[in-house]
Amino acid sequence: MFLTLLICALEILTNLSPASAQYDGPPLPPPETTQLGYVDGKSYYYNDSQIMDWQSASQFCQSFGWRLAEIRTQAQHDFFVAKSQNEGFIGQYWLGARDSSTVGQYSWDGIDWSRDNRLKNFGQQILLYHQPQMCLLFESYDLGAGYKRSYWSTQPCVGSSAAILCENIPRINYYKF
Repeated sequence: MFLTLLICALEILTNLSPASAQYDGPPLPPPETTQLGYVDGKSYYYNDSQIMDWQSASQFCQSFGWRLAEIRTQAQHDFFVAKSQNEGFIGQYWLGARDSSTVGQYSWDGIDWSRDNRLKNFGQQILLYHQPQMCLLFESYDLGAGYKRSYWSTQPCVGSSAAILCENIPRINYYKF
């Protein structure tokens, strides 16, 4: 009897070992993706080793259950400016806004196309090029001598390439007690 209990206990412990554990959460970020940080309940990840067009960048983010980053609040805007000024977050990164319905009217792509979804620039300079099918970038540059500059700009969604900036919004389980 004792031997049977011991064998059962060992079997249970073997099945609970980390080697047999299965991860059942959202997809984990790939190794080449770097976490930039958290703000307003969102976590941001970037990949500057892969340069691609807007649609491919959007699909890259979606493959991990994410979306291209959206800057909807002053706190989010300040976060990206601070990262570029203080932590070397330098380069051109696709954001999740485009003007696919009206030239020059940009909307975030993540939810809907209502008036509330239109782009607010938080006093940020945006270099706009008024052509159809333009997508939004966050750009930051180190100009030397301690001077860094960041701004938003637009580039054609197709035929232009930039690095990837994704956001992950935590899923809320309203049914968990």
